[in-house]
Amino acid sequence: MFRAVFRGESRARLLVLGDGPLSDLELSESGCFFQLGAERQALADAACERMRENGQTVTANAIYRLTDWSVGERFGLKVDRGDYSQVVGTKSHPEWDVKAQVLAACCALECPEGFVIEQRSQRVAAAPGLWHIAPSGSVQPPNSAHQTVLSEAEEELGLQPEEFGDVRCLGLLYGEDTGVYQLACSATTEVSFQEIQGRVRSGAWEQEGLTLAPVDPEALPHWMAEATLLTPGAKAVLLAVGLRRWGSQWFDTHCEDQP
Repeated sequence: MFRAVFRGESRARLLVLGDGPLSDLELSESGCFFQLGAERQALADAACERMRENGQTVTANAIYRLTDWSVGERFGLKVDRGDYSQVVGTKSHPEWDVKAQVLAACCALECPEGFVIEQRSQRVAAAPGLWHIAPSGSVQPPNSAHQTVLSEAEEELGLQPEEFGDVRCLGLLYGEDTGVYQLACSATTEVSFQEIQGRVRSGAWEQEGLTLAPVDPEALPHWMAEATLLTPGAKAVLLAVGLRRWGSQWFDTHCEDQP
């Protein structure tokens, strides 16, 4: 069962909480494609080019934009399509008040030693230098959210689909400052952290390195409080995982609601 909520801080507001197989998530397309006017598109393109000149990677990939959702026994999303470089360029012009509405999937992966955390490279356009859960990435057509998590796990961590198990959807969060929606997901692997670190990863350029967060109801909140570079989205997903594992009292104690 999934339910609508309004919990957490504004930079990663939890809008939906629940628990179900990520493969059951229903994704329906409207057939629409988001477009800017010619003048704004030119300004967005110029902003992307400046970022590339500064060494950041900005790709022109199709992405899904979330337009609506439904909750209940099943969790369903309605999406249209957009372009990632267009979204990145739009962020450089907050005066337009155009919300990105990008749909991403963020998965708290539990390996035998803890939750896998990546430090993001300065080359990436989103949250450079910050700590985030891995695997994570925008959902790109025609992939489902489940396919996105599996492909990002291979790209970012070198994990094959058969090494990746119990992939769950735990809810949806929204960054009111960035306009990005993130599916809160969880999964497990029996591959050790040391082996993951040694894997060949095509997406290694996106990372400065990997670290671990503790899988313990007392230690995890202290770790999140001390991890000043942890993204609000990563914290929200870990809180959703904690709700599933340790219950509503744990969640209510550590989820700080902010306007």
